[in-house]
Amino acid sequence: MGLDEIYMLRCLQLARRGMSRVSPNPWVGAVLAKDSELGAKAYPKLEKILAEGWHARFGEAHAEQALLNSLPVDFDYSGTTLYVNLEPCAHVGKTPPCANLLIEKGIRRVVVGMLDPNPQVAGKGIALLKSAGIAVELGVLEKECMFFNRRFVVNQLFERAHTMLKWAESSDGLMDGIDPNRSIISGSDAHHWVHEQRAMVDAILVGIDTWQKDKPRLNIRHGLPGAMEANIDSTHPQKNPVRVVLDRHLRGQYDKESLARSDGNLLIVYEEGAAIKAYGATASKGTTIDCNGALPDGVTTITKTGKDIKSAESQAYLLEMPKQYSMPMLMKVLLELGIASVMVEGGAKVLAMFINDGCVDEVHILRSQTVLLEKGLKAPEWTGPALTQESTMGNDAHWSWYSKASVS
Repeated sequence: MGLDEIYMLRCLQLARRGMSRVSPNPWVGAVLAKDSELGAKAYPKLEKILAEGWHARFGEAHAEQALLNSLPVDFDYSGTTLYVNLEPCAHVGKTPPCANLLIEKGIRRVVVGMLDPNPQVAGKGIALLKSAGIAVELGVLEKECMFFNRRFVVNQLFERAHTMLKWAESSDGLMDGIDPNRSIISGSDAHHWVHEQRAMVDAILVGIDTWQKDKPRLNIRHGLPGAMEANIDSTHPQKNPVRVVLDRHLRGQYDKESLARSDGNLLIVYEEGAAIKAYGATASKGTTIDCNGALPDGVTTITKTGKDIKSAESQAYLLEMPKQYSMPMLMKVLLELGIASVMVEGGAKVLAMFINDGCVDEVHILRSQTVLLEKGLKAPEWTGPALTQESTMGNDAHWSWYSKASVS
């Protein structure tokens, strides 16, 4: 592995520090290094890292800008190479174009992991850098960079939230037994893995049956992935994912106790024509309704655009969808609400809806090698491409599949 690859891996490590805080933006890290043999070779030896940066929070400085901000105003950038895992932006958004900043500083060479996946802007940042005479190396660890930002890739290509399906099943293919109490299938290693995945998504989705029967917390209880723990910004503690409940006919219980299970906002998705009066009122989009004390602060209906539900002040929202809406349609609406990635955790009917609608970007099945239930709820039938055993977690085999958009 060459130095370009080594520094690109460092970019990915840095980018992890922004996980769960920059969505719907991508995870990006940047490294600036000094050439030790200026112009002597096409790929000069780099002797040290001069500065590092990463995109820390949505709306704040991109990785490249954060790196430049860490250096003195009069810093000499001659003979430097900047590494970044995603193409520098060339458009004005919440921050200035990063490509222009690199040109202004006089950086000699830029090494990029992957192009921006948005077809409308892909390549523009690279073209801008090259037109200014900057040497550009594109595609270093490209597959690794695309997989790392696979959620963002799906957002840009399909204009919907990235969808991950996850379930646990016994060795005989059951999700739950006949005992009234919920069956414990997975071991502690798999349990910790699930919470690490929760820390990297914007929302966790379940159906009304799971919400009513299991009373799930749908939060993060085992900390962030190891690569993040040492670098977490304690001034901006992570908020739990949004809880999405598919409740077509509004028959769920959403009282003070259920809301208190997590500090993540709650989004109740119902079908057009459902009786909102079940909560003591009727409502139209964009109004606050009185729930007769069932909810501490009432429930607010939310429009399909113009609001980021992750950071919204109210804790519970109603979202109306058309009758017989599809899962891709719902994922498109969720992206419009600022939810870029969704982890679907059941139950079997809800998981099957995503499978049947072809709205799956990755699948993770935690299959116990020791638990045998014999009778109970059958796990969903995966009808997609062949699964691969990714790892073993204690007594659980981890089987997975990723879409082409995630691994190409």
